[in-house]
Amino acid sequence: MGRMAELTAKRLGVGVLALGACAVVAGCSSSQGVVGNWTAPDGSSSYISASGDCGGMYWQNGSALDIGGPETCSYSGSTLIVTQSPNRITYSVKLSGNTMTLTSGGETLTFTRQ
Repeated sequence: MGRMAELTAKRLGVGVLALGACAVVAGCSSSQGVVGNWTAPDGSSSYISASGDCGGMYWQNGSALDIGGPETCSYSGSTLIVTQSPNRITYSVKLSGNTMTLTSGGETLTFTRQ
């Protein structure tokens, strides 16, 4: 393999590895995705980490639901699944600038990136 082909293959491998990591983690579909610290609709702090841990992301009837257990978030495309066992909710996600809008059923929640 020539030097140029070898460098191209290495770059491709790194790109595929990075893309694979994005698929496993909470999200990479926009420039920053859903990963980060957010101000929730009620002014409290919420977060989604790259490892899939999250906090303050499970909402029900306009209020954050916290039953004391850990939350996990899984993001793919335009869907965010938040689990706080035994509870689970699926949101449609719309990212626009520093705003993330989550919709589930008739409830719409707007988060602002901190």
